[in-house]
Order: sequence, then structure tokens, then C-alpha cells
Amino acid sequence: MQARVAELEAEVANLRQNLGKAKGLNDAMWESVVSTVLNVEKPSTKSSDSGVEGRAKKRGRTGGAE
Repeated sequence: MQARVAELEAEVANLRQNLGKAKGLNDAMWESVVSTVLNVEKPSTKSSDSGVEGRAKKRGRTGGAE
């Protein structure tokens, strides 16, 4: 019985380690997507700062039931 408990504890430790790696990868991918989207949007607007704020405000107004 104790051998099985030790085996399961080792598996949990391994799963936690893999979860940490997956989270790190997910965070890196998210940062890459956000960076890419922001870099694509900036050149397409004449005033990038006001364009981003305008879109954010519009989204806030149309958000609905928060």
C-alpha cells in the first residue's frame, strides 16, 4: 500500500512539473500573440495611442451585463 502511495506522490510531482512547463509555454505564446497583434495594429492607425484607447472605450460601452 505504501509503495502505491509513493508511486502516486511521484506521479503528482511529475504532473505538477509538467503543468508548470505548460503554463510557461502558454504564457509565452500569449505574450507573442499580444505583441504580434499590437505591432500589426500600430502601423495601420495614424494615432496609435488614441486608436487603442478608442477601441477599448467602445468595447467597454458595448460590453453589456457586467
